[in-house]
Amino acid sequence: MVDYAQRMAASDQGLRQALAQLRDGLSGRLRLGVIPTALTVVASLTAPFSRRHPLVSAEVLSLATGDILARLRRYELDAGIIYVDSGDADDLHTLPLWQENHVLLTPVGGPFDGRDSITWREAATAPLCLLTPEMQNRKIIDRVFADLGCRPAAMLESNSIISILAHVCSGAWSSIVPRNVLDLIGTPAGVQVLELVEPVVAWHTGLVTLRREPRAPMIEALLKEAQFLNAPFGAAFG
Repeated sequence: MVDYAQRMAASDQGLRQALAQLRDGLSGRLRLGVIPTALTVVASLTAPFSRRHPLVSAEVLSLATGDILARLRRYELDAGIIYVDSGDADDLHTLPLWQENHVLLTPVGGPFDGRDSITWREAATAPLCLLTPEMQNRKIIDRVFADLGCRPAAMLESNSIISILAHVCSGAWSSIVPRNVLDLIGTPAGVQVLELVEPVVAWHTGLVTLRREPRAPMIEALLKEAQFLNAPFGAAFG
């Protein structure tokens, strides 16, 4: 009964959006759940969407992957930004947006000073500040280390990427983050960025929505905007 009521409420909301779109253009509130590592880059999607649809307000929440998927299925979110591999269920539609190459952030003047790259095995010896274990990004990092037979020491854990950057800036820790985290905010002062090699690994982040027909106008408009970011992945993902 609860599931039926949630679907009916979502359908009613979609109808209201469609009627408003016919009158004045798309309006309402876009509710987006985003994994912490994508928070600094999600503006590349929300900014052009907002320019195209100025009557829509947006709510961006930092959430773990499991929370995003649960809230999507309860119709509490319109869409989410997650790792593509996490959105392969039959009731989900996932559109790849960008690729993440991870780097080591480490204090200037530390043991890796002056280098351009570092192996994952070497990174495992540093005092690391990482996302908390339930976060998908942390699970991926742990899996790479496990495949190499390494047991790095996570000396500090946080569910906030901003907190991690602040702690690295203090000079006491290093961290492994997607390079995309730095694209909009730049490299903090006193910190150097090293490419992670041996192995070179990359993951894809995408926009996830419920697989519904017809789609609500808000979701349809968001997917249309996301296609511009998806263009580089067209050949790889079809």
